[in-house]
Amino acid sequence: MGWDMLLLQKEWIRSPFHRFFVIVMTVIVLTSLFGYLLNPFEIEFTCKEAIWPGISSILLRNIAVFSLLLVGYLTYGILTLTILGLNGFLLGYFLKGHPFSLVIRATFPHAIPELISFMLISATALQASIDLRNNSDPLIIIKYKNKIVISFILLLIAALIEWKLTPIISCGW
Repeated sequence: MGWDMLLLQKEWIRSPFHRFFVIVMTVIVLTSLFGYLLNPFEIEFTCKEAIWPGISSILLRNIAVFSLLLVGYLTYGILTLTILGLNGFLLGYFLKGHPFSLVIRATFPHAIPELISFMLISATALQASIDLRNNSDPLIIIKYKNKIVISFILLLIAALIEWKLTPIISCGW
């Protein structure tokens, strides 16, 4: 039984897409840790001070990040990894500056589909950057349209959760 699991893990890691997915997760975790360690502030936060963004600003911000992650394949993944690193850093910075219970309530309802979307599109962009290097056809990204659509749908779901449920879960509004 143990050998079967080990072989399954080896096969999973051999897939280029899965290797890129592991790279993406590693970048997010390491830069989040770095952002957490560099934040010297402890912030007092109350729900009275909270200003929740509207759906249009949430969608605009998320689509901008999504687009930059995706277009990063044209820079052979450099832009994708840079944007991932910046988002990971900001996540870690936010985690330290706020009470843990608030962080859980304010981020995790929408962060799960949002992070999965960003990781999926980033791994797709990194894979496409390898294909671009081998093929030199900038439209190679079309080959990954199914992953792009799934990732975008997850992003839309995350935006709806952030807009409607996160304020209710965080502050009871």
